[in-house]
Order: sequence, then structure tokens, then C-alpha cells
Amino acid sequence: MLSDNLSSSKLKERFVAVKTEDGHYTLYSNEFQEHCHSLSGAFQETMHFYVQGCQIEEILKRNDHCKILEIGTGSGTGYEATLSNYKIEHGNLDFVTVEKDKDLVDWLITCRTLDRNDVPGFCELKLFYSDNDVSFYHAKKNGVSLTLLQGDCRISLPKFLNQNSFSPDAIFQDPFSPQKNSTLWSVEWFMFLKKISNSNTVMSTYSASSAVRKSMLEAAWKIQEINGIGRKKSGTKAVLSGDSDELLLDHLGRSPQLPILDSGLKT
Repeated sequence: MLSDNLSSSKLKERFVAVKTEDGHYTLYSNEFQEHCHSLSGAFQETMHFYVQGCQIEEILKRNDHCKILEIGTGSGTGYEATLSNYKIEHGNLDFVTVEKDKDLVDWLITCRTLDRNDVPGFCELKLFYSDNDVSFYHAKKNGVSLTLLQGDCRISLPKFLNQNSFSPDAIFQDPFSPQKNSTLWSVEWFMFLKKISNSNTVMSTYSASSAVRKSMLEAAWKIQEINGIGRKKSGTKAVLSGDSDELLLDHLGRSPQLPILDSGLKT
């Protein structure tokens, strides 16, 4: 259980394991003063906004292969939720996830287990690259590939992509909130994600912030609203093909919030 594993690790001074209303655990970060998931249900929220929001099952049916990029590994719920409905016969799955916190990565590799053993778990990850800034870990089994990039993802992800061919079909945009971690919600960040994506890439996030949505639009993503779940009223889906939701555009046109720019962030 996450709470038991956490209590014996170095993380206990900076993270608190909190049981959410769906019976699953999330982490509360003392640094960011935020939970990684909604307290109404960590697993439920992840399934709704990411696995279903990015239509992972449909991508696998269409392509027989799905490449997922997760921004913010946290407690590993994104990977766990993705696997919950996944069967080996669905096709190959490449899951790349990024996490800045080294102690959290160490905990995942040492303690984080899954309910199934026919696919790679975090405990099976092996180091395959490391320098002064980043460390990369990888495991593969039965057509499922799990890669974890440790380090600032605005550094780790470009380094990984310089060494590996990877263009995501789906992006789980799941860092801490724009108020706490603005660098991963800026126009420049979404422009980078657009650059590494393909024309059919789907990006999904729990955030319904007008500033975030305007940042996505400035980076040439088309935006649509996702119905909320639990205590969250709505989320955002972004695509590179198709059109934005006209009602959403009208609402944003009346919002005084501005897009988030790197130049306006504190360094």
C-alpha cells in the first residue's frame, strides 16, 4: 500500500500519502502545497481526464500501437490507470513519464508495485542513461514499454528525444497547477509539445484555467472542454487537427486572463 511504503522512505518529510474518496491514494507535496490528484478520487480522476480524455482505447484499436507522454509521474497513478483496461492483445504500448523529484523516482523504483505482473512495473526499471542533470530508466515486457525520465522535464525531455525516436499519440498534461508550476503551462511549453507531436496527437489535462487555454491557443492547439468529475467542474482537451469549441472561444474572449509566457515567470 502506498501509505505504508511512503512512511519508511525519505519522502515522508516532503510528501504525505492521502486516501481519496475512491479508495486510492494520492500524495500531498509540502513543497507545492498541493495534492497530486483530487481528493474526490485519484484513480477515478486519472481515468476520466487522461485515459478516457485522450481516448487511449480508441487509439489502440485504430493503430495497434499507442505512445503516451505523461507530464508528472507523481505516485504512478497515470501508468496504473492506463493499464487497468489494457490487454496484451490490444497492441503495443509505449509509456514515457517525466518526474523532477529524484527521491520520488527512487521510491517508485524501490517500492511502487502493480496488481499485474505481465507488464513492466516501476520496480523493474533499470537505469540506461545519466548525466549531471537527468537520469533515464526503462523496462519492457510483452509489448509494453515503460520509460521514466528523472529531472526537470524542460531539460530531460529534449535530451531523451535527441537520443530516441518518440512522437506521442497522447499527452497526459498533469503537472502541479499553473499557480504552483507555471513553467509547464506556458505558451512556450505548449509550443514544444506541439513540435514533438503528430497531427493526430491528443492532449488532455485537468486544468480549465482560462490562462492555460489561452496559452494552448497561442501555441496553435485547438481546444475543447471535457466534462468534470468529482469536485472538478471541467478539464481541457487539445488537438492539432479540427476546430476549437466556439462557445469556449467566446468565453475566453471575455476573460481578462492572459496567456502564460516564459518571459513573465519568476526565475
